[in-house]
Amino acid sequence: MRLRTEPYEDVGRSIRVEAYPERVEVTSPGGMPEPVTEQNIRDTQSARNATVLGVLRRLRLAEDIGRGVDVIQDEMAEALLDPPRFEELGHSVRVILPIRGDKPARAGMDPGGGTSGAHPCIRSGAACPRSSR
Repeated sequence: MRLRTEPYEDVGRSIRVEAYPERVEVTSPGGMPEPVTEQNIRDTQSARNATVLGVLRRLRLAEDIGRGVDVIQDEMAEALLDPPRFEELGHSVRVILPIRGDKPARAGMDPGGGTSGAHPCIRSGAACPRSSR
């Protein structure tokens, strides 16, 4: 069984992930659900399909509603990366995740943006206990 949460007109369109040396771009079919906009995305939540989300939450397959953007922004700030950018493209949404930041590197971090200063779980490939936030 395959669950799809995007609108029916987007059936057959896939999420696209593109990796570049300085960023990762994730483009997801379907626009932002009202009343979410690029400007209020951290403070406003709205599920595309509340029924599917409710089932996934009861099965413990989805986290608390509305925490995804907060976690992404907070983790990137903690890692001294530039903040993510969200773009409404009409029939899709793009998230741009910078890999490097303009902020000064913390002690022990690779100033070139390499993974030597990345979160320990990224370097080791281990499951991260913080990911359950």
